[in-house]
Amino acid sequence: MEILTIDIETIPHQSLPEECMPVFDPSEVKTGNAGPEKVQEKINKKRAEFDKTNNKRMSLDPTLCHVCTFAGVIYDTVKDEIKDKKSFQVKDNLDEEYECVHAAWNFIRQCRSKKTPLVTFNGIGFDIPVLIFRAMALDVPIPETKYFMKKYESKDHYDLMQVLARWDKSKWKSFDFYLKLFGFEGKPDDFNGSKVYGAWQAGEYDKIQRYCEGDALQLAELFQRVEAWVI
Repeated sequence: MEILTIDIETIPHQSLPEECMPVFDPSEVKTGNAGPEKVQEKINKKRAEFDKTNNKRMSLDPTLCHVCTFAGVIYDTVKDEIKDKKSFQVKDNLDEEYECVHAAWNFIRQCRSKKTPLVTFNGIGFDIPVLIFRAMALDVPIPETKYFMKKYESKDHYDLMQVLARWDKSKWKSFDFYLKLFGFEGKPDDFNGSKVYGAWQAGEYDKIQRYCEGDALQLAELFQRVEAWVI
């Protein structure tokens, strides 16, 4: 069986209008019956936490991020071989994001035209919504997306995070968990999605691209392992 696996990496939007930036709201801080000094102390603490996690928050929001990396692998699970692969890394020139998103949707369109299933890990919740919104923002033509956004059984798109949890959100596990559970080497210990933006800022583009390519290939291998139980 041929499948297409994809993975993306994202960074905070680099030119977001100030009016669209996430804003800390002190009124959302629960202060109970604390006195004025304690109230201010709690607000300051929450504001610091907000500022510290803002880059991560933006990177995970389809409306507030850029796609900086795309990797796709067409994999034959019977022959145990890569039939085709594509990866694209956006460097400091963010105009390259158009080509990155365009390449992603071309691969997805290719799989759709050949009835090759798309395989993701949390693609319904993250990868596909991000790629849709960035295509909208950049005017990238895309195929119909309804095939890839079904939350339950679909032969067009296997979102393994959803499928392996039997579509029960309370049972979602990480990609690393399933890799190790089924006997594969887990994700790298020295690099993960939370480090992508720092690496991008430091110009470590090759590191991000290798990480994304590795995820796409490991996803293909994981699907091959569980294929008989999920198709």
